Amino acid sequence: MHAANNPCQDGVVSPAIELRHLRYFAAVVQEGTFTAAADRLGMTQLAMSRAVRALERECGRRVRCRAGGGSARRS
Repeated sequence: MHAANNPCQDGVVSPAIELRHLRYFAAVVQEGTFTAAADRLGMTQLAMSRAVRALERECGRRVRCRAGGGSARRS
């Protein structure tokens, strides 16, 4: 992927990433599951999952490892 198309190049977040997607991701990390994060923010688990997936597309890489019963940060 060309650097101009990757908003997370070298660990720097560019304005191309939506702030709400980062907030949703932070909620998943804090709560430990997509469902708990979605409940806290008053949205559905599906909407939360789609928002995190959108963040992954914006960054050009996966930011979460999805596993049964929860979610864990990627190393």
